[in-house]
Parts: sequence; structure tokens; C-alpha cells
Amino acid sequence: MILPAEFFAVFHTRVGDAMTPEQRSSSRTESTRWQISAILHGEQGALSLSASLCHILKDPGAQEYAANQTREEARHVTGFTNYVKARWARRCRAAQRLRIS
Repeated sequence: MILPAEFFAVFHTRVGDAMTPEQRSSSRTESTRWQISAILHGEQGALSLSASLCHILKDPGAQEYAANQTREEARHVTGFTNYVKARWARRCRAAQRLRIS
């Protein structure tokens, strides 16, 4: 488990009291997978935004800064993607509004 049970408010309710240890474990795992996947989706959005700024900005210094930021966001996306794949084999899907058509 990544996060301790104390981090999950549901376990301090009657619903949590009624859960079996297996249900608690599954709930913690899926909740954490969802949270890490949400961070990954945010990093993917930051990557897309910083890459698009490279084409919009006119100042060479600003373009260089945006390109460096793009590289950093790509590192974050790669790191989170590798972690999610190693830990859960798949990420949670992004909400429909966040998907690029």
C-alpha cells in the first residue's frame, strides 16, 4: 500500500467499518491509482501546453524557456507513466473533457 488507511476518510465511517480487509485493500489501491493517474493527466496537459507555447512565443529566450519546460514535463510524464505501469499495469482514463479529440 502506498498510503496509510488514515488518509481515507471512508474508513472512519460506518461504510468503512462494514468493509472487509480485502475491500479496504482494493479501495485503497484503486483510490491511489486514480490519484496518481490524475497527476499523470495533469503532467500530460502541462506537456501539451508548454510544447504549444514554443510555437506561439516570438522571443527566442521565451522559446528556449518553453522548450526547457517541455523537456521537464516530458520527464515527468515518462516517470509517472513508468511508475503507473510498473505498479498497476494501467492508468485510469482521463475524463472525457480532458481528452484531446
